[in-house]
Amino acid sequence: MLVGMGFGAAAGLVVALLIVLSTIGSADDSTARRTVENFGVRLNLPEGWIRAPTSRLPQPFSSPRARLLVSSDPIVFDTPGCKYFTFAIQTKAIAILIVEWIDGSDNEALPGRPSRFTRETLGIRRGGLECWTGRGGSAVFHAADRALAAYVLLGPKAGDREVEDALKVLDTLRTASTG
Repeated sequence: MLVGMGFGAAAGLVVALLIVLSTIGSADDSTARRTVENFGVRLNLPEGWIRAPTSRLPQPFSSPRARLLVSSDPIVFDTPGCKYFTFAIQTKAIAILIVEWIDGSDNEALPGRPSRFTRETLGIRRGGLECWTGRGGSAVFHAADRALAAYVLLGPKAGDREVEDALKVLDTLRTASTG
């Protein structure tokens, strides 16, 4: 648990934020490889990936805060479930959410950012994330004096190629110091 907020609450944030992707993005807004950045958190996206503007994302908690939410295809709201919401990721789609704890956490107590994101560093498996029955994983770490987490959620038919795509995107993660 991080600073009074369990992973259940963080999972609720993950779910609420991913719902927004069902109404965001089209082929026209993601036709070339590009860099996306928000609050000093940056990812390089491959062609066809979608970024959800954080100004349109619900932020039900003061901490953690969503910094970047990207996916390879739109994500669709499904039926309510768990403690929060459930959603459906398109067949082979991938979603990546980067959150930051901004409540003065002891960032140095966290492990450093992995030099490379792998299946092992993310713990990718079925049921690996609370309130997500599909395959996914996460890593909590500090980088540039910030407490961050990277969540990866995989569609029901996402295979090895899609997992590798997600890992390649996460390996481009860069953070700037806020101080």
